[in-house]
Amino acid sequence: MTQASELETADRAQAPMITVPVMAEGQDLSGGHQGVDFTMVVSTAVNPVVQLLPRDYDRLEARILTIDEPVVLATSREMAESPANAVNAAGLPAVGSVLPVGIDRVRRNCDEVWVAATSATPTRVSVSVSRRLPVARPVLP
Repeated sequence: MTQASELETADRAQAPMITVPVMAEGQDLSGGHQGVDFTMVVSTAVNPVVQLLPRDYDRLEARILTIDEPVVLATSREMAESPANAVNAAGLPAVGSVLPVGIDRVRRNCDEVWVAATSATPTRVSVSVSRRLPVARPVLP
């Protein structure tokens, strides 16, 4: 080893290490994901309006499927409670989005999701949610 390379190696060993936290804008933060699955039962006779999902800023995706009868999806309780939704099976306009039997609806937002029954027949509504697990974020000075 030459004297110049020995000095260069000694300088590197004495230089302080500097770290800079970097956050990539527009990309998912690193961390795990959590899956949640459940089924609710709605009916115009028993529980005509049910909140399926609360507002959730860590939700990545929700898949909603009705199994027995069509239902109406809405983003607020007021929309879901509209009288037009209870008779939507008769072909009248709905206040919200009609979810037909056997076709899943994908939601990729953090909004509340409410469901309104369109029939007195008990209707199963299945939900699969993918959530980002909270990640401890560094506090910058």
